[in-house]
Amino acid sequence: MTLTFELAQFSVREEDEAALLAERPEMIRAVQRAFPGALAAWLTKQDDGTWLDWFRHISQSGGVRHAEVAHEQLFASLGRPNVLST
Repeated sequence: MTLTFELAQFSVREEDEAALLAERPEMIRAVQRAFPGALAAWLTKQDDGTWLDWFRHISQSGGVRHAEVAHEQLFASLGRPNVLST
């Protein structure tokens, strides 16, 4: 087993930031359901206004799709297609 960090940088419209933060706990639960090896996650807002999603996981947990699963969960909760480019 290898501990791995996965990073995804993305932008969110200002009017959607509150939803992003409100849905974050469910996003993390979705990642943990899909990837039992997911150990931790952090979300930070950068000085340039973009967001950085950090996922720490065991590399044998099914690949590096953690950010994709979390973002799919967010957009599903908003009733919108996932338009983030990571």
